[in-house]
Amino acid sequence: MIDFPVGDPIPLSFQERDTSITILFDGNSPFTFGTKLRKAEGIYHYIKENGYSGIQLVGDPNSNYLSAFTLYFYSKKIPTYNIHISRSGYKSGNRILTERFSTKFLEFSKYKEEFFSSVHPQFNSFQSNFYRPTFQKLEEKGIFPVPRWGISQFSIKNIQNVMEKILNLYKINTIYIDIGSGLTYLSFLNYENLGKVKVVGVCIGLPMKKMIPYLKDLEFRLFNKVSTYSLLDLQEGDKFGKKRTEDLEFIKRLREKKIYLDPIYSAKSFLRILLEEKEKGREGVFYFHQGGLLPGLIV
Repeated sequence: MIDFPVGDPIPLSFQERDTSITILFDGNSPFTFGTKLRKAEGIYHYIKENGYSGIQLVGDPNSNYLSAFTLYFYSKKIPTYNIHISRSGYKSGNRILTERFSTKFLEFSKYKEEFFSSVHPQFNSFQSNFYRPTFQKLEEKGIFPVPRWGISQFSIKNIQNVMEKILNLYKINTIYIDIGSGLTYLSFLNYENLGKVKVVGVCIGLPMKKMIPYLKDLEFRLFNKVSTYSLLDLQEGDKFGKKRTEDLEFIKRLREKKIYLDPIYSAKSFLRILLEEKEKGREGVFYFHQGGLLPGLIV
């Protein structure tokens, strides 16, 4: 069995003029998957305790989520049945890993919203009749259907454990985090010993006007409450998945400082955070970098 340890986040100092930010790089793990592996580990403990013999994943094979989960469960000798929903034929490092280590996968060439048309009442999983017959009701055969993007209540404890560690190690006033699925942001926000630490989310997966109702719904289902959110939209003209010259140039510039970012999440988030913190000269400002550098390595 391959060991997949996830170490503590690595602190990296960023200083430009009056702006000082500590980046907590949660990539101290194989393939820098970091936070994704923490989520997978929480689900792994659940399925082992409840006698599941395999898992079912659905998503974009180029995503950090699908490759991290596929590789993690392969390392644990858990059969992984994947449904790949591709918007293009692009083949990234993530896709290579996903295809190589899946027990079985099906490829669909177009994004199908009917995959996500209904929600399992307990697991927020997929029950679409569009693909369910293909796997002959795998759940009845002991295959656990992992929720969309790995969003699961079984992962929350692992995410909050890392929050506990960093609060014990550092004096934090504000911590920024990019929001994709929203699970890490909400887990940090609902950590019981958060105190006066301000958790600010950078809206990556959705613009803020759509992110707020999405977070409210997700938080209510996971934590049975709705909080007040501190959020930032991306820079004007930027959006999820958009390839920008300034993002790539910023990635290259920070590589010279031994700070590594990816073009999908962390580069876009950190540029927005720098704009927010510009010339404020505040202390105790942190950015939680969730890892996942394979897209950046392709760049």
